[in-house]
Amino acid sequence: MKFHNRENELEQLNRIEGLSREQFFFLRITGRRRIGKTELIREWIQGQRSKVLYFYVTRQNEATLLSEFKQILAQEYPEYRSVEFAGMSQFIQTLFDVHIRHHVITIFDEFQEFQWQANDPFSIIQKELDQRLGKMKGLLVAVGSLQSMMTRLFDDAKQPLFGRLNASLHCTSFTPRSLEKLFDEHGVDIHNRLDLYTVFHGIPFYYKLINDYQLWNKSIFDIIGRLVLDKNSILVDEGRQLLLSEFGKNYAPWFSILKAVSSGSTRLSEIVNQSGVPMENINRYLNELIRYYQIIERRQPLGAEPKGKISRYYISDRFIEFWFRFVYRYQSMLEIGASAALLGNIERDFAAYQGKIFEEYCKELLIEQNQNGIVSFDEIGSWWDRGTTEIDIITINHRLKTIVMYECKLQGKRYKLPELQAKASRFIDSQKQLRSYGLSFKMLGADQWAELQAG
Repeated sequence: MKFHNRENELEQLNRIEGLSREQFFFLRITGRRRIGKTELIREWIQGQRSKVLYFYVTRQNEATLLSEFKQILAQEYPEYRSVEFAGMSQFIQTLFDVHIRHHVITIFDEFQEFQWQANDPFSIIQKELDQRLGKMKGLLVAVGSLQSMMTRLFDDAKQPLFGRLNASLHCTSFTPRSLEKLFDEHGVDIHNRLDLYTVFHGIPFYYKLINDYQLWNKSIFDIIGRLVLDKNSILVDEGRQLLLSEFGKNYAPWFSILKAVSSGSTRLSEIVNQSGVPMENINRYLNELIRYYQIIERRQPLGAEPKGKISRYYISDRFIEFWFRFVYRYQSMLEIGASAALLGNIERDFAAYQGKIFEEYCKELLIEQNQNGIVSFDEIGSWWDRGTTEIDIITINHRLKTIVMYECKLQGKRYKLPELQAKASRFIDSQKQLRSYGLSFKMLGADQWAELQAG
């Protein structure tokens, strides 16, 4: 499958590389595993004029790792062929001296794996950078998949590399528009596109698998059965593999929280009841899931005060949410070989599960249209009160003083304008500064979703 999307990321990398000819740049690139960071780097360096040193950091012992690093360095700079590095400190010193004499791009992929080296390479890098302050040129790139570690390394004031970055890039999933280009290229039926997004979101690796296994024109349930539920399938243990490296051996409370949220427990009290994590500990876990692991996001009703207590928690990664809801939750069925029965459960519950995902997809499409000038708003979000009143999507344009309220229903016949108007009255009552704004209503069903995509 050819390289897709990432125009913005490539543009940002090229801009930083140009600036690095005048000033040294230390760049962090992050993003969850399978998001395509290494593919982005490979695509980017193909057109570079500068020399590129690409080091892949593994958990090998220091001597073996340094032997590999030396070979890479010597390929570009033959004068180092006869040099034997006594330790990581000497290698880093030599590498940074190269940055004084030459404009070079140095890339450490899986940078966080340096943590397994005995002599604390992070402190060594900090020390050698500080000693050469203002003398180096070029670009040092730290690429990492371990979200929590990459965040702590550079954002925690107690860590040696705190404050050393002057550029950062976070790789996110494909946008809806990028997915549409991919689906068009492979002739995916319009009715199957939301199904694919519901399970695989915009994670490039999963679509590469679909391409490798030639599953583009199969139903979503055929794809799930082939890639996720078969005992030998590549994604059957994907959620566990992605998260165990983040949480470590004491993963149980984290998994319990994610399982609860994936099953629809989004309020704090619901999460406590379903996960079994005590109320006195739940905020710490949730805050770390939000800040360090970037798996959970806290949402508030549109217009709420930032410190307001009316909030809900959602899993931001569609595949992780799907895996916890349908695979981890029923792993005992997989262990006894009942994958066919589990697939039947998924087919039965899929439409209800997809309804909330559809709302998120519509919101992403509206944001893209706003960026492209097709629609215009300053704020977008959902709204709910302490009772049962909810509005799926609200957009506000403060300059034009207009509000648009959207009801997202895959089955359009369930849309009832009087009900939405009644909800709107409750929203306006809670936001008195918006009383003079013009109000309109729209329904987003399957047909309107297709129109949004076309837009």
